[in-house]
Amino acid sequence: MSLIKTINDLEHNKKYFKLQFFEPYDYQKKYYSLKGANGRVANARALISANQIGKTLGEGAEVGYHATGLYPDWWDGVRVNPNPKIVCSGKNSYRTRDLIQFELLGTPDKDDKINLGTGWIPKHLIHKIDRKPGIPGAAEKIYVKRNNGMELASILLLGYEDGPGKVMGERIDYGWLDEESPIEIWSQYVRGTIATNGFLALTATPEDGMTELIYKFMHECPDSYAMMVATWEDVNRDNPKNNGRGHLTNERIKEKLAETHPAERELRSQGIPLAGDSMIFPVPDDQIACDPFKIPDDWYEILAVDFGGDHPFAVIKYAFDPNGKKKTAYIVDAQKHRRMTISQEASIIKGMGGDKIPVAWPHDGNKQDKQSGKPIADLYRDEGVEMLDRCFSNPPEPFKEEGSGGQGIDAGLKKMYWAMTEGRFKVFRNLTDWFKEKGSYHKKDGQAVAINDDLMSASRYGYMSALDSNDDFRFAECIKKKTDFFKPIKPDYRGIV
Repeated sequence: MSLIKTINDLEHNKKYFKLQFFEPYDYQKKYYSLKGANGRVANARALISANQIGKTLGEGAEVGYHATGLYPDWWDGVRVNPNPKIVCSGKNSYRTRDLIQFELLGTPDKDDKINLGTGWIPKHLIHKIDRKPGIPGAAEKIYVKRNNGMELASILLLGYEDGPGKVMGERIDYGWLDEESPIEIWSQYVRGTIATNGFLALTATPEDGMTELIYKFMHECPDSYAMMVATWEDVNRDNPKNNGRGHLTNERIKEKLAETHPAERELRSQGIPLAGDSMIFPVPDDQIACDPFKIPDDWYEILAVDFGGDHPFAVIKYAFDPNGKKKTAYIVDAQKHRRMTISQEASIIKGMGGDKIPVAWPHDGNKQDKQSGKPIADLYRDEGVEMLDRCFSNPPEPFKEEGSGGQGIDAGLKKMYWAMTEGRFKVFRNLTDWFKEKGSYHKKDGQAVAINDDLMSASRYGYMSALDSNDDFRFAECIKKKTDFFKPIKPDYRGIV
């Protein structure tokens, strides 16, 4: 064989069979074999990363391995079933075409025709491509020859705007979602892997903030899931741990940070979710955390609930110090649970003292239960819970009628924040779920984002229920017994009448 022919073959293979030349970064190899808490390679993996570190490129290569079955010797990750069905989705069909399809098939030429075979799927293994109607140059389905042509892999390419219905009914051996998806689409991907024992991968720079899906991986990760974070330092060749490999340098990272808006630097460089417009409680945890202690007998208590349903049930327990100058509120217990019956939730409330201590509740407790026809709050009363007579409302203006304060969110959040900054609001430091919610609780477009805010909502109901029209705690005018907390001596007080 002549030297010229050898060189030509090498160049041809580098162009049309680049999968065999791929050398992943260390972080990519770690991600491919990421294990869950159960000790097995995770059924669902999330790579939450900085921008421009190769997350889409690296996951495109993994899909190439699964589609062709040409796993390299170093591969320690999952292996899919024969004749695998693979589904890949991006933010929309155009992004799927320009990012995912680009990685798998190659770049379009000047006539919008795909330069087939210059992506992760070798040219000689591309069997057939179905075009996507209405999207120029876009593929909807790719068929890949596998195992010397004895098998055929299929890759379905979608955009999130196609909706969950497009995935409904699909059996999925491997699914890749590039950038965070709506939770209902993720749920359909999960459903698609049940019969196949398939695997899912999420690659995202969390520009939409702490969405429900990102929160799930970061704070509620099931044992069969796993998440890792990758930053610019993972592709910095000046970093000794990378052994001279990387497409960034210390100098370039410094330049990129200078070019980035200060509010987005952690997102772009470290993959830390954007906090929307602002954090709602931008107070350090240590400033409000305190060690648990036994509640003195002359302190007053109240519980507050956020009803469950399509989100977790949450219950908070407050204790109020009537003796200190600051009249401090303490959150001494906080729990949240999913998919429980009213009887089970009532049992938890009573276990926290809710059969004797008044319980504040939101306005949706006035809705009628479909089966019994009773208001939801009455069902808890039937279980022996000391629900307040009326639903939560903000304190009225002085001399205004009770209930006129409404249920507005901002008023309560502001009062809680002021109390935190002034040392009048404390939380037992062992209540980790509460602090997790606080850390991700933020506003977007000026509105509190209602994702994983169950404990925060219950905290607001309880705190605002404890205030009178003068922003003082009600126990200031009550007989000093826990059972008399909220028992009014003025007719315009809320609570047990």
